[in-house]
Amino acid sequence: MCGIFGFYLSRRLKDFDIQNGIKGLKQLSHRGPDDSGYWFDKENGVFIGHNRLSIIDISKTNSQPMIDGDTVISYNGEIYNFLDIKRKFRHEITSYRTTGDTEVLLKLWKLKKIKTFDELDGMFAFAIYEKKTLSLAVDFFGEKPLYYFKVNDGIYFSSEPLPIINLFNPDFENNLRSKMEFKIFGYINHPKTGYENLYKLGPGSILIASKKNNKIELSKKKYWNPPKRIFKKGNIRRINKNEIKSIKEILIESLNNRMLSDVPLGLFMSSGIDSVLMGCLIKKELNKDIHAYTVKFDKKIVHDESFLAKEIAAEIGIDHEILETSQSQDYNIFKMKELYSNEVNDNPTIFSFYEMSLLAKKSIKVALSGLGGDEIFLGYNRYDFYYKYMKWVQILRKFKGLIKILNNLTFNKYSKINSLYNNLLKVSKESIYVNYKNLNQLQGMNYELIDEISNAFFSGDLNYFLEEVSKYDLNYTMPNSYIPAMELGSMKASIEIRSPFLNKKLYKYVVENIDQRSLMHFGAKFILKTILKEYLASKFIDQPKRGFIFPIKNLVGDDFINSNQAKILLREKLLNSYIK
Repeated sequence: MCGIFGFYLSRRLKDFDIQNGIKGLKQLSHRGPDDSGYWFDKENGVFIGHNRLSIIDISKTNSQPMIDGDTVISYNGEIYNFLDIKRKFRHEITSYRTTGDTEVLLKLWKLKKIKTFDELDGMFAFAIYEKKTLSLAVDFFGEKPLYYFKVNDGIYFSSEPLPIINLFNPDFENNLRSKMEFKIFGYINHPKTGYENLYKLGPGSILIASKKNNKIELSKKKYWNPPKRIFKKGNIRRINKNEIKSIKEILIESLNNRMLSDVPLGLFMSSGIDSVLMGCLIKKELNKDIHAYTVKFDKKIVHDESFLAKEIAAEIGIDHEILETSQSQDYNIFKMKELYSNEVNDNPTIFSFYEMSLLAKKSIKVALSGLGGDEIFLGYNRYDFYYKYMKWVQILRKFKGLIKILNNLTFNKYSKINSLYNNLLKVSKESIYVNYKNLNQLQGMNYELIDEISNAFFSGDLNYFLEEVSKYDLNYTMPNSYIPAMELGSMKASIEIRSPFLNKKLYKYVVENIDQRSLMHFGAKFILKTILKEYLASKFIDQPKRGFIFPIKNLVGDDFINSNQAKILLREKLLNSYIK
């Protein structure tokens, strides 16, 4: 796990360029406190820097940037199947001087170029320079971030936005479009960041910078598109035992690969299905011991699940430690902005990951997380809501008179329909998702602009609503909101977090082999709960779903407003902190 910073310019480097490179690299020291290095080619205008958090092959031989002939790499992440790759290509690649994954990636790239991605299971962001071409790439789900900044004479890149922002002081786009996008989502959708000329490379993407006629030309493409979810019509096919067994086997393989480490590794475990299942599979199937950690917050701040997690850990038979927060952290929008490295994001779970990582780093350098289980298995409550009630939206939009009658009924059986009417039936079909996501928060805002933004992501065809929203959440919500909260929060404390559910083999199997409706029809996380029941009593499994819900009122400093008003105020205050 590391921080990378560099640039590729159309002109010859000057001494101040190299000093800027070193300065930018130092601002990422928290991402790699174990080692730091850089390489540059003055004549060709290239600087590539690297800060290292040593995880696999912690020797100096494995330091970066790594050079092999005319090829240089700075790489952030882990290639979990690098040992399998070494075996598979043992005839084509015959010698290695290290035992880590960086050299495997570098040599595989020299051999296969863009087809390298077909072989990888991992999280990564890398910069590879060879023959006057710089390639920047991000992994399949966007687990490892990479930002790039366009200038007249080239391109700068960084693992976090702040070094670039500090160097160039770009203006935040103070226009209605950018501000409204943030008010709708709580983040800016990649490739935009809200700053002029600063972009974020999206999941499964590669950006190629080539020097031609003394100019840097950029081209970007997707090297991986997730298979599409298809929600079929007709009878729902039940999930059979063989399919559940196959999913379990893929999860075990994914876990086993992600436990490879030359430094201490632990499990960030809540009392939820995803992380508890990982603990069970590690102990019962892999026969490995692991130390689990649960952060304990004041009950006034968040729901405290530490004692239930400890009880579950005892039942599984794994060591468990409750990490007591000191409550000394100052929770406010300025701290949030600092943790996000000035990325525009209102997700407060970054506080949870930061505090947990800060406390756990005394014992471990690597942690496993359950992130991705809800995206792969459609476990969020909103998917259940869409599945059950979107058909009513389609029907009620056609019968205006019936709407008025139903809206006046107070029977419990119609309460969901009334809620749909109040929040979803008056808006355009394209903006149903953003209105459901924000409940009443968008009322009175510019609906033409809301529709314009929604049109960029949703067709408005309600027959394919679940297909579109699940695709959007995978491609945008996760890499722009959930992953940055985990990745940036943990890396501020110099902890690497690995997510076994974010595995393209697992995603592909679930999407192509399972009736997608069954993921909700038989109950949220039915597949994972079925596997979990092999190891745990139902009382530990059938718990209400709870996420880390940080009370936004604490961030805006107003205890006398409701949660909707607090969310609106938080986004307004955050926006004002970015606009000069």
